[in-house]
Amino acid sequence: MIELVARGAYAEKKAEAQGAFLARFRKEALDLGDVAGAAQKARKGPARGATAPVRYRDPQNPENTWSGRGKPRKWLQELIDAGNKVA
Repeated sequence: MIELVARGAYAEKKAEAQGAFLARFRKEALDLGDVAGAAQKARKGPARGATAPVRYRDPQNPENTWSGRGKPRKWLQELIDAGNKVA
């Protein structure tokens, strides 16, 4: 019984908020494209899943690469431990 009352109160608040939003939307004479365009422009940085460019390459085996993100690869850490400088 309490759950049904809570659901009803939530539904009422949701409907009230939607009504207020739509009223403001109409008052400002906006269309959905304005809102969607602003949301896309606010996005910063590269898209998710984008691969970072290679910054470090193993001189002994060019297939070994590291972008500089996360933990250094084993081959790179071995070079650093051996006293080589990473530029």
